[in-house]
This record gives sequence, C-alpha cells and structure tokens, in this order.
Amino acid sequence: MAKAALKALKTFDTLGDIAERMDELRKQRKVLALQDKPLKDEYDELAEKALVMLDETKQVKGGSKHATLTVSETTVPKILDISKLVTHIVKNKLWHLFLAQPLTTPAWREARELKGSDLPGTETFTKRGVNHTSVAA
Repeated sequence: MAKAALKALKTFDTLGDIAERMDELRKQRKVLALQDKPLKDEYDELAEKALVMLDETKQVKGGSKHATLTVSETTVPKILDISKLVTHIVKNKLWHLFLAQPLTTPAWREARELKGSDLPGTETFTKRGVNHTSVAA
C-alpha cells in the first residue's frame, strides 16, 4: 500500500505569519474536537458495554462481519506506599523508574519481572479494555 505524499507546507516569511496560521489551526482543531467529543464518549461507553458482555459470556473475542472486538489486559503499577518503593529503587539502583511521572509502567514491569513479585510499596493492577479492529470489506 503506497503512502500518500505529504502536503507541502506553505512558506511563511515571518514568525508573526507562523503564529497567525498556528492560531487559525488551533481554532479549527477546537471546532473538530467539540464535534468529536460526543462520538468519543459514545464509543467509550460502547467499549465498556462490550467488555461487560464479553465477560458475561466468558469470551475474549467477538464481533461482526465488519469489525472485531478483543479483550485487552495490561498490568500497570498501583503505588500503595511511596516510601517503600523509593527505598527499593535506591537499594537496587533502579533509577530508570524515576524517568517519568507517573512511574513508568514498562520500567516497573521489567523491575517486577526481575524481582519475581510486586515491588515494595506497589501492587499489580490489571487494566482491561476492548480493542476494536475494522475488517477489510
């Protein structure tokens, strides 16, 4: 599948011209975002209902002729005691866990796997959702 060519950006002579165009674009994007919000809210509500239905019927996948829904699960940290966690990070030199706020999930998962259990001051929380995939017609 060929990628569409990127549209050439209009050239601007001054920083003021760029600022004006950026302001126009921001205003246009705000209008689109307002139109998108009710659609996203309905989409998210349907995803929650789909997850409940899949759980009730003990399925992990379902769908129709045009789309499939699949249960997704991701383990994420839930910090219970920050002082215990910081003590563990310092003791084991896991400085990469401090690189993002909140605690970086991939780094936490890696440290958890190395330790073989939850890090002190944290517990595993399984984040669940539904993946929606359109099927080519």
